Amino acid sequence: MRRLLRPIPAVALVLFLAWASTPLWRITSALPDRLARLVPAAQAVFAVGVLGALICLVVVCWQAWRRRSAWPAVLAVLLTAAVVLPVGIVTTQAGAPNHGASAERGGSAETLRVMALNTYFNGADDASIVGETRRLDPDVLVLSETSSAEVAAVERGTGLTSTSAVDDSGGASGTAVLVRPGTPVSDAATDHGFTGHQTPSARLSEPAPVDVYGVHTLPPAFSDLITGWEEDLGTLKDSFGSSDVGDVPLVLAGDFNATVAHPEFREFLDHTGLTRCEGSSGVQRVTGMPTWPDQFPLVRIDHILVRDGTCEDGGTVRVEGTDHRGVWADIAV
Repeated sequence: MRRLLRPIPAVALVLFLAWASTPLWRITSALPDRLARLVPAAQAVFAVGVLGALICLVVVCWQAWRRRSAWPAVLAVLLTAAVVLPVGIVTTQAGAPNHGASAERGGSAETLRVMALNTYFNGADDASIVGETRRLDPDVLVLSETSSAEVAAVERGTGLTSTSAVDDSGGASGTAVLVRPGTPVSDAATDHGFTGHQTPSARLSEPAPVDVYGVHTLPPAFSDLITGWEEDLGTLKDSFGSSDVGDVPLVLAGDFNATVAHPEFREFLDHTGLTRCEGSSGVQRVTGMPTWPDQFPLVRIDHILVRDGTCEDGGTVRVEGTDHRGVWADIAV
């Protein structure tokens, strides 16, 4: 029986490493939709594969030590390193913020605080949204999966004002960009049509000139939406290409339904030159705190992205009645 059980840790190691390697897979678009939707799901929680592989690695090394045979342990270590190191590099470097750039701006930069929240089919508790918004006191608030009624309640409770009308056609379509009262706004657009949901934008003149877009892509969780998710990220990549740099800093905020483990999201970041604004120190600075699901967040699918600006600080916020944690960021522009 022991001989039959002995290979199990090694086999499990290989399987977990296959899972851990999924952020390197670029096969989603080549698969039928029913299979394709499984790939982004596996990629999003690839860290579970990494953890499982490390546990199996310890067991394999212990078995090798018991048998006084070094080669299985050496092979297992090399195989694990060959998978984990490249995955770690690509997932931490994609859109990594350049904190050193803040020094180049000297004392001339203004700080813009941005908050973004998915309100779960406009079901988040209005009082909770208002309370957390007042506490964080953002210059800009982006609400996705919202409605005109919800936005009106937030406007009454916070004094913020929406820059354009909200799409009330139903479901998750509505997205709003709200700003401080009296903020000079120009070039406000209700919907650019970049994604399957509303994509509003506005150019703010204070505290510094900046273009802000509210973003909400389709989710890759269902077979009938996986193609739309890929198209959404592709359209965003093409629309905000780094060769089309505007004359003011750019901020994209909202629910991207994608993590740095997804090659499609990394390609979008690389092509546009946008960087992730997720925190100021430690693990939070590298990967950001997870935002979904709210009770036990495992993945970060909500982002604040910036170009020609510098992330100074950031974090997450919990609001009652939604399945997402909100995100906020201080950006020097």
